[in-house]
Amino acid sequence: MDKAEAEKDYGFTLYQGGVVPGNSLRVVDIEGVDTEACCGTHCDNTAEVGWIKLMKTQRISDGIVRLEYVAEERAIAVMGSEQDILVDLQETWGVDRGQIV
Repeated sequence: MDKAEAEKDYGFTLYQGGVVPGNSLRVVDIEGVDTEACCGTHCDNTAEVGWIKLMKTQRISDGIVRLEYVAEERAIAVMGSEQDILVDLQETWGVDRGQIV
């Protein structure tokens, strides 16, 4: 959608997550919930991307939270790395997993 047209139709609340570069943008409208300008990738169902691992959350402003995550191969690699760390801690400290915390 043309950026000027989108701003006219939806206002500048489109950019709550940050301004999208360029003269055209993709508008994601979840009726009754939110409308945002987006330059990310979308799918109809998270099953399409496989495993998802939340890496970080960041409060941008009131009511706006940015989620950083990895999916599929990267998510599996991160979880595997975290598993390796837990196993190393168990062996180093000679404790069961429940005692690590």
